[in-house]
Amino acid sequence: MLDDIVEKTIVSPRGQEQKLYIYAKPITQEEMYITVSGLENLEAIKAENKEKYEKSGVDIPKWNAGTLHVKGRDASNVDLRNLELIVSSALHSQAIRNHKTVEDEMPVTVIGVVETSDGYIIMGIRRGSVQGEQSCVMPLGYADHDRHPVEMFKDEGIEEVGIPKNMYSEVVVMGYQTDPDFTNGLNIVHYAKSTLTRDEILRNYSEGLVIWKAGQQEALSKGESAHNSRKAGHAAVENYNKANGTHYPVDAGDHDPMFMMEKKDIDSIIYHKGLGREEGGEVKKYQIMGNSLGALVMYADCVKRGVL
Repeated sequence: MLDDIVEKTIVSPRGQEQKLYIYAKPITQEEMYITVSGLENLEAIKAENKEKYEKSGVDIPKWNAGTLHVKGRDASNVDLRNLELIVSSALHSQAIRNHKTVEDEMPVTVIGVVETSDGYIIMGIRRGSVQGEQSCVMPLGYADHDRHPVEMFKDEGIEEVGIPKNMYSEVVVMGYQTDPDFTNGLNIVHYAKSTLTRDEILRNYSEGLVIWKAGQQEALSKGESAHNSRKAGHAAVENYNKANGTHYPVDAGDHDPMFMMEKKDIDSIIYHKGLGREEGGEVKKYQIMGNSLGALVMYADCVKRGVL
C-alpha cells in the first residue's frame, strides 16, 4: 500500500466487505499514466468470449463491446498513477460480475460524485432489471477499451445526466474501490464540480426524459420488448439532439427520477445505506448501490480533510 493512499473497509449494503482506497490529495487525469495491453487482439478476444460466455446466462448476452480489466484480484496493488490494464469484452466482464467464470481479473468501471455550481449532489433511482429500484450517484458505467477512464466518466455524464464536457470547473479522481455488490470489480471514483446549477441540470434532464419516454412508449405500442423499447428511447433523444443542437441525456430513462441531494444529508445516507423519498404521501426507502455508498464515503472523507 502506498504511503499517500488511505485504505478504509466498509460493509456494503448487501453485507459484503468493501475496500476503499482514497488518495491523500485527489489526482488529475494528467497524473494517471495508463498502459493497455491486448488492443491488437480485441476482435479475437471478443470472438473467444462470445463462444465461451454467450450461453452461460450473463445478464446482457448480446452486448460484447471491448472493456478494460485489471489483472489479479488484489486491489491494494493498484495505483491509478501507473495503471496497467488489459483488454477484454463485456461478456467476460458480465461473467465475472455474475460469478460464472474464474475470477482472476477485475472489470474496471467509473463513477462520480458530481456537485452542481450551487452545491447539490446529483443522484438518481435506477430503473430496469439491473440494480433496479436502488439509489445511486450519477454518472456510472463500464470503462471502454478506447477511452481514458476520466474521459469515460465525462462521456457517461453526457449520456446519463446531460452535462457537456466543457461544463465542469473541476474533475479529479478521489481514489478507487472494490465493488462486491455489483460489478465484482474495481471502480474508479471521481469528483466533479459542474458550472451548471441544480435547476439547469434538472430542467435539461426532465426535458430529455419526456422525449425518452415518448420514444419508449411508441416502441412498446408496436410490441417491442422492454430491451428494445429502452433502445428506442435512447434513439429518440439522440435524434432530437442531432436535429436541435441540444445535449439532453440519451439514457435519461435509466434513472428516474434524477434528484439533487443536499450535502448535509450525506451522513444520513451513509449511516442508513439508503434514503427515503416521499411518494404518494408515503416515504419509500431506496437502498443505495454499494459503489455509490463507497463514493459518498470517499467524498465525505475528502471534504473532512479539506482536499475538496
